[in-house]
Amino acid sequence: MKTDGSSRYDDLTLAELVEHALALNEGQLSAKGALVVSTERKTTVQRFIVNEPSVSDVIRADAQFHLLDPQVFKSIWERVKDDVVERSRYRIHAHMGVDPDIAVPLEITTLSAWHALSCHHLCHIPDTFNPREKPEWKLIWAPLASFGDAEILSDGGGVILIHVGKRRILMGGDLTTGEMRRTLLTLLGLLLPEKDTLPLHGAAAQGDGEITLFLGPAGTQKTTWALRCGQLIGDRGLSWSNAGLHRLADGCRLHLDQNLPISLDEALRFGTIAENLALENDRQPLLDDPETRSELKTTTHLVLPLSRLNATAESNTRGPSQLVIL
Repeated sequence: MKTDGSSRYDDLTLAELVEHALALNEGQLSAKGALVVSTERKTTVQRFIVNEPSVSDVIRADAQFHLLDPQVFKSIWERVKDDVVERSRYRIHAHMGVDPDIAVPLEITTLSAWHALSCHHLCHIPDTFNPREKPEWKLIWAPLASFGDAEILSDGGGVILIHVGKRRILMGGDLTTGEMRRTLLTLLGLLLPEKDTLPLHGAAAQGDGEITLFLGPAGTQKTTWALRCGQLIGDRGLSWSNAGLHRLADGCRLHLDQNLPISLDEALRFGTIAENLALENDRQPLLDDPETRSELKTTTHLVLPLSRLNATAESNTRGPSQLVIL
């Protein structure tokens, strides 16, 4: 498979994107078929949101977001867009949200095939894109080199810029897929309250007649607890309204550890992305240190379809009957 230096690939299938990722040496296949990629674990991420009327009453400058002048964003956007057009790139049309009432249509452009592949799991790929003709958001995920000498890149780490008024998002650097999901949840946090809907960074499960919702900061094993309660409704990609809980994506991103109640053989099949998964010489997953037999300290995440887990077939349920704060 050859790629032209300025080709654009629109809405490739999961299999085609894996093929491109391998041809471009973006990763390697594990023995089970998952695409194993490496990401920078300690990248410092700077987050900016454009200071303009549409967000002035809900956003303030704090540790999470710095305010950015609209003209600075415009200059960087044009620079990145012009650079990306000259390269081989991937464009995915997706929704953030399965429920058409709240779904946000996205046009996502990446330079890496595996970044585009992650959209198949961390967003919803609809049969028909944007049937209600809502205003579309544009997201570009590009290397820091595409940003030129922008002053906001002072520490050389990753960067995320959001312009709500223009419906544009820029992501730059060696970021994990978790940063994309976090960014899209931030976006929904700005848009969905107007629809009396709250996006959640949590996990929910259905079992024994109960709907249990787990909320808590990162590292509190929300997904592990949810999977032990029954069928997973969604993992850190949910919305909650008077109509109930709604799934926002077709897949999820899991922190792989020994306590996660999943079938590793099923989870590591073809189409799954394994971030920073250690492999043995035969490409089998290496989860334990061969000398100490203790769990490896490498942080591994799996990005995979919910269908490979014990998950509900329906994308929406009634509201939670139990709420657990971790």
